[in-house]
Order: sequence, then structure tokens, then C-alpha cells
Amino acid sequence: MIKIGKEKDEELLKSFERLFLMYGKAAEEGKYYIFQKQDILTEEIDLGSRETATSLEEGLHELGKVIYLFATGRCEDNDRSIKLDGYPKIDSIMWPILELLLSRRESPNLKAAEKILNELTQKRITEETSVKTTEFGYEELKRQYENQKEIFRKTGVIRILSNGESGIKGIDGKEYSFPEFEEIADMIKENGDFFKFKWDQGFNKLLIVPFGMKFNDLVEIFGRLILRHDANEILFGAKQNHDEQNRKLYIDSEKPILIWSTEREADMNGNVSYRQRGGSNKTKKELLASGSAFNVLLVEDLACLPAKGGGQTIGGRKQLECGMSPKRYLGSLLADAYQGEDGISAEDQITLAIIHLENTNELIDAHIGGMHTPYILGIVGKNSPDSVYSLGFHENSRLVYMHVSHLMSNTDEKYGVRTAVRII
Repeated sequence: MIKIGKEKDEELLKSFERLFLMYGKAAEEGKYYIFQKQDILTEEIDLGSRETATSLEEGLHELGKVIYLFATGRCEDNDRSIKLDGYPKIDSIMWPILELLLSRRESPNLKAAEKILNELTQKRITEETSVKTTEFGYEELKRQYENQKEIFRKTGVIRILSNGESGIKGIDGKEYSFPEFEEIADMIKENGDFFKFKWDQGFNKLLIVPFGMKFNDLVEIFGRLILRHDANEILFGAKQNHDEQNRKLYIDSEKPILIWSTEREADMNGNVSYRQRGGSNKTKKELLASGSAFNVLLVEDLACLPAKGGGQTIGGRKQLECGMSPKRYLGSLLADAYQGEDGISAEDQITLAIIHLENTNELIDAHIGGMHTPYILGIVGKNSPDSVYSLGFHENSRLVYMHVSHLMSNTDEKYGVRTAVRII
């Protein structure tokens, strides 16, 4: 039991924190608590479907107001004219607590009352936010955030900057710090309903992309990782199902990645631009001048693209299957079910491949016997606006290959698309 009667202000505050948590739990279980003068939590009464349980949270806020009135001397000890309108049951429960507050040896004072009220109010706000974020997947996103940051640290994607923080050096020569998780969470909360909508559609994988660094440096890191996994005999094809057996992936140990220098250096010389929702395409240098060097995205957690006829409907959204032309994929993103989705960039795809390789020892999209390659719809060549890149593993050549196709290319069941929802 928690004693309240004659505690110091600090101890009283802790008791009220406990009290708030107890009431939150009671609201979830459809119950409320009756309190005696010296002990808390003496009896539970089941409310069933009565509306009292749903109003407990609001009642807590009202409790803070009443405590404030009593503690500042605006109500007398025996003045019960103040009622928590609409909450008769809660009103009857709160009076013993108010009497305990008033029974302290020291007279209630404004400072202590404000401290209690502010803490209760802040706790209420925190709990409300926490519930919404937990429903969205806050803890899972936090786990993914820490996992990706550690992978980037180990593989050399991020390094210690001159300010002591971890981050990257952009193609503009400036240093950019790795985004804080709180920044990501705040952006999600600002548009919580939308992100919850996409989360329920299967976009539950966080992807932090070091977009501002040289694309060639990212490719080189990816190539070294492929060779290291191959040398350690832990390079496997991607699994469509978790219960599949590991199948060794054979790669060209001399050249695991074939991306021509024109593509590797296109971000540096402005020969490639990045599609912008509702605006003109921009080069990487232009984007760095106006925003962050890190893309923070939500993507589907897919090791392999859905084959033609193999897409699932999740949250009212049919997964985009392989077998359509690039132009048709772009048109599909205009439908309501694909709201907020954009094609990914080459940086996004390489980063996703690095993370997947380090976590699973699998090369993403490289399903042995059924390879599928994603179109990279997020970038546009300066000299070929009607063309589209693709980037994936080619089994016959045994290497990761970047290829250029036409937007109106004939449908090929070996090609598909990945989309992403932008957080930052």
C-alpha cells in the first residue's frame, strides 16, 4: 500500500505519479478504484460497459484542477460544491484523496500545487502520446534505428565528425550528423494518422539513407561487404519465406558490382536528378542546400519483390507485383491506396541491401531460381528523361548490375518496383 497522509511534497508527487498510472490501467480494464484515507488500492469494482471507464482519463485532468483549487486555498476543506461535472463516480472516488492532501502537516502551498498539477498534466500528455506511438510501432522503430546506426558504424557508412557526433560528409564537403530518433518520432507524431495508415498497409520497416554522401562511396562499401560475406561463406540468396533453407549465392569475386562510372559519379556532376513530389526534379547538391543529408523512410519489409500474381492485399492496398512497365508503376502511385508513396533512389536501394545483408547474410532480391530486379523510379537521368534505371542481382552474370531501360519498356515479369514513404 502507498501511504499518502503526511508525506513530503516530493514523496507526494511520486504517489500521484503512481496514482495516475493506476488510473490509466483501470481505464484500459474497464475498472476503477476506491481509496481509503491512508491506503491506496483497497477494492476494485468492475464497470463492465459503463461509460465511466472511458471518461477516467478526462477525470484525471479534472482531478488536477481540483487539487489546484484546494491547495491554493480557493476551496475550504469541507466545501464539496465543486463537482467533476459528468463524472459522478470519479467525483466520489477523488474526495478521500483530496482530504489526504489537505491532511498534511504543512499547509498546501501554491508552488507544491502547481508542481503536482503540472506533473499530472504532463504525465497525461506523455501517456496519450506514448499510446499513439506504441500503436504505430514506436519500440520496433527504435530497435530498427539502433540496429541501422550500428551497421553504419561498423561498415564505415558513418564516422565521427569534427563535432564529435556520428554522421557523413556530403558531396558538398559539409558534415552532416546522423538524425536523432526523437527527431524521427516527432515527425511521425505530426502526421500520426497518415503514418499509422501506411504502417497498417505494411510499411513497417525504417530505412535511414545516407543520401548526401557520394553514391560511389556507398557502392564501394556495399561491394566490400559482399566480398567479405562470400569469403566467410555466409552469402546466401534472399528468402521469400522465413522457413526456406539457406542457399549459397555465387558471385563474381573479382567484380561483385557492375555500375559504370557515368552512373557512379552522376550525383557529383549533376547528371542525375531525384523525383520530387509535387515539384521539379532536383540534383543532390540542390537537395543538400535545402534539407537534410539523410532520407528517413518507411518501406515494406520485403526480401524479394512480389512476383506476378503473388502480391498480397494489406490494409486495403494490393502490393505492386512484378510484370508492369515503369510508366505504369508511376501511374499506379496516383491511386488512393498508394497515397504518399514514391519510387526509391539508387541510394535507397543500396542502403537497404547493406542493412539486409548485414542482418541476414542474404543479398536482397536475389532469390535463387526466381530473381526479381527493382526499377529505380526515384531518379531521372539528365540526358535521358524517358529512361529509368534498374538495380539488382543478375544470376547469370553473378553480380549486382545497374541497367537503363525506357519508361515504356515492355512488361517483364523479372522486373518490379519498391516504393517508400518519406518521414524526413
